[in-house]
Amino acid sequence: MANSAEAARAIDAVANRLLAIVSRILARLASELGALDTDGDGTLANSGDNERSVLDMRRRVFEIAVEMGLDTIDDEAEAAAARIAAATLRDLQADGAVSAETLAKVDAAVRLPLQRLRRIWQGTADDIKFAADEAVVAALPISDLVDRVEQLLRLAITRSTSAIDAAIMGAMRAATVGATEELEDDEILYLYDGPPASDQKIRPFCEQHVGQVFTLEALNKLDNGKGQPKPVSNYLGGYNCRHTLSPIDREQAIDQGLTIHE
Repeated sequence: MANSAEAARAIDAVANRLLAIVSRILARLASELGALDTDGDGTLANSGDNERSVLDMRRRVFEIAVEMGLDTIDDEAEAAAARIAAATLRDLQADGAVSAETLAKVDAAVRLPLQRLRRIWQGTADDIKFAADEAVVAALPISDLVDRVEQLLRLAITRSTSAIDAAIMGAMRAATVGATEELEDDEILYLYDGPPASDQKIRPFCEQHVGQVFTLEALNKLDNGKGQPKPVSNYLGGYNCRHTLSPIDREQAIDQGLTIHE
């Protein structure tokens, strides 16, 4: 996990595993919900016992989702993140390129984005409950509810993999900064490196700063936006940022005509 290509493969593997769990959840969810449609109208409204309340139906829908694996996918995402984080730290430690002090900073850079995972899946569970409420009250087709649950689960996977990616990239950037600070006695500058401003997928924050040079202090005074992990020296543009930091000499930066922020 010591380079971005390995990190990307690991994250893709996590996403594929979580998507496989989603497929199993949806297949059984459709079957189980269909069994609740005792009047055959394709909805959950007025199905089964006439005394069953909306709350009871909502509870049953959510219970089915949990039984199908909603709690499993939650745990799987966190376990996968923990494995990747441990591998990242282990690889950096094995390389011998960072001190214990820097490794502690790297560990902190890993942990911050991963704290988001629990909130992501708790929010998804709440959204599924709301979707169940809506499906029962509005007499929506069961197929609509299944589609909505799929959307929510896929969105949670996207957000989870973004958090894992931020943890890995944050670790790599923290290691770069830490190792450079330990080795260099002179002034240290960093080039905001990576996809250029002309890149179609670049976010406004990165477009504004890519190709420019910063001291660590100047870099960490920047604000990468609400909801994005900080400090900027670890996470740059935030979740899914593809940019890196490259140490650069002042003389080299001047020769290249690069803007320097101090």
